[in-house]
Amino acid sequence: MQRKYEVAIVLSPDLEAVVANSKSKVESSITELGGKIVDVDEWGKRRLAYPIKKHEWGIYYFFYVKFDPKDVKELETKFRYNQEILRFLVTKQEENK
Repeated sequence: MQRKYEVAIVLSPDLEAVVANSKSKVESSITELGGKIVDVDEWGKRRLAYPIKKHEWGIYYFFYVKFDPKDVKELETKFRYNQEILRFLVTKQEENK
């Protein structure tokens, strides 16, 4: 059974010229594990609250996906080893009843 998740991604600002390529890598990581992307919210380049890996800016994306709960850990592992991603957060969304 798939559940709804919000996947927040902060990409390195050095990738501004090739951000579409980095975004498609994140999308393919989600779909390879059987996830379905419902919506993408692109915030663009924003100042970080504190420096991360010596960066003061980041490129923000929010992916709204339907995903099998057993595959969330594997997705997080893929993101953890992706050098282009400064930070990520996967949160389960409440189901509407």
